[in-house]
Amino acid sequence: TEAAESVKLLSNFIDAIVAELQVDSEQVYLLGFSQGAMMSLYLALSEPTKVAGLAVLSGDMIEGIF
Repeated sequence: TEAAESVKLLSNFIDAIVAELQVDSEQVYLLGFSQGAMMSLYLALSEPTKVAGLAVLSGDMIEGIF
């Protein structure tokens, strides 16, 4: 699905930023509003070791992902 492809891009982006900035990969937090909140939730549920925490604002679950 398009959502799954977008979440994979987000996951790859996080990996690239962690590598480029040499930050602790266990200290990655996401904040998302609306669609960003939905994508953050999707990523956290599909790859729970990718992020340490979330702040989701005005978001909802994407139907049918789990």
